[in-house]
Amino acid sequence: MEPLNEKAYGQRWIALTFICVSLLAASFNDTTINVALPSIAKDLHASASDLMWVVNAYILIFAALLLPMGTAGNSYGRKLSLLVDLLC
Repeated sequence: MEPLNEKAYGQRWIALTFICVSLLAASFNDTTINVALPSIAKDLHASASDLMWVVNAYILIFAALLLPMGTAGNSYGRKLSLLVDLLC
Protein backbone atom coordinates (compact mmCIF):
# COMPACT_ATOMS: atom_id res chain seq x y z
CA MET A 1 0.00 0.00 0.00
CA GLU A 2 1.09 3.52 -0.74
CA PRO A 3 1.47 5.91 2.16
CA LEU A 4 -1.21 8.56 2.44
CA ASN A 5 -0.39 11.97 1.09
CA GLU A 6 0.20 14.01 4.27
CA LYS A 7 -1.13 17.23 2.73
CA ALA A 8 -4.35 15.60 1.55
CA TYR A 9 -4.70 13.79 4.86
CA GLY A 10 -4.40 17.06 6.75
CA GLN A 11 -6.98 18.78 4.54
CA ARG A 12 -9.69 16.27 5.33
CA TRP A 13 -10.77 18.44 8.27
CA ILE A 14 -11.15 21.44 5.99
CA ALA A 15 -13.35 19.40 3.67
CA LEU A 16 -15.41 18.17 6.61
CA THR A 17 -15.84 21.76 7.80
CA PHE A 18 -17.18 22.90 4.42
CA ILE A 19 -19.55 19.95 4.22
CA CYS A 20 -20.86 20.74 7.71
CA VAL A 21 -21.34 24.42 6.81
CA SER A 22 -23.30 23.48 3.68
CA LEU A 23 -25.49 21.12 5.70
CA LEU A 24 -26.04 23.86 8.25
CA ALA A 25 -27.14 26.24 5.46
CA ALA A 26 -29.66 23.68 4.22
CA SER A 27 -30.94 23.20 7.77
CA PHE A 28 -31.41 26.97 8.13
CA ASN A 29 -33.62 26.91 5.04
CA ASP A 30 -35.80 24.22 6.59
CA THR A 31 -35.98 26.15 9.85
CA THR A 32 -36.93 29.35 8.05
CA ILE A 33 -39.88 27.67 6.39
CA ASN A 34 -41.09 26.18 9.66
CA VAL A 35 -40.74 29.52 11.47
CA ALA A 36 -42.63 31.32 8.68
CA LEU A 37 -45.59 28.93 8.70
CA PRO A 38 -47.59 30.75 11.43
CA SER A 39 -47.17 34.07 9.59
CA ILE A 40 -48.21 32.48 6.31
CA ALA A 41 -51.27 30.96 7.97
CA LYS A 42 -52.24 34.28 9.54
CA ASP A 43 -51.59 36.57 6.56
CA LEU A 44 -52.96 34.28 3.85
CA HIS A 45 -55.66 32.60 5.95
CA ALA A 46 -54.11 29.25 5.05
CA SER A 47 -55.46 26.02 6.44
CA ALA A 48 -53.32 23.18 7.78
CA SER A 49 -53.63 21.45 4.42
CA ASP A 50 -52.38 24.58 2.63
CA LEU A 51 -49.40 24.77 4.97
CA MET A 52 -48.57 21.15 4.24
CA TRP A 53 -48.55 22.05 0.55
CA VAL A 54 -46.04 24.85 1.24
CA VAL A 55 -43.66 22.50 3.04
CA ASN A 56 -44.12 19.69 0.52
CA ALA A 57 -43.54 22.06 -2.42
CA TYR A 58 -40.22 23.10 -0.89
CA ILE A 59 -39.20 19.46 -0.41
CA LEU A 60 -40.31 18.58 -3.95
CA ILE A 61 -38.29 21.41 -5.51
CA PHE A 62 -35.26 20.46 -3.42
CA ALA A 63 -35.55 16.82 -4.50
CA ALA A 64 -36.09 17.76 -8.16
CA LEU A 65 -32.91 19.86 -8.19
CA LEU A 66 -30.79 17.24 -6.46
CA LEU A 67 -29.87 15.24 -9.58
CA PRO A 68 -29.28 18.21 -11.94
CA MET A 69 -27.09 19.90 -9.33
CA GLY A 70 -25.15 16.66 -8.86
CA THR A 71 -24.58 16.52 -12.60
CA ALA A 72 -23.46 20.16 -12.60
CA GLY A 73 -21.06 19.34 -9.78
CA ASN A 74 -19.58 16.50 -11.79
CA SER A 75 -19.31 18.67 -14.91
CA TYR A 76 -17.92 21.90 -13.45
CA GLY A 77 -16.22 20.60 -10.33
CA ARG A 78 -17.57 19.85 -6.89
CA LYS A 79 -15.72 22.69 -5.19
CA LEU A 80 -17.09 25.34 -7.57
CA SER A 81 -20.58 23.85 -7.37
CA LEU A 82 -20.54 23.88 -3.56
CA LEU A 83 -19.32 27.48 -3.44
CA VAL A 84 -22.01 28.62 -5.91
CA ASP A 85 -24.70 26.76 -3.96
CA LEU A 86 -23.59 28.31 -0.68
CA LEU A 87 -23.65 31.80 -2.20
CA CYS A 88 -27.15 31.33 -3.58
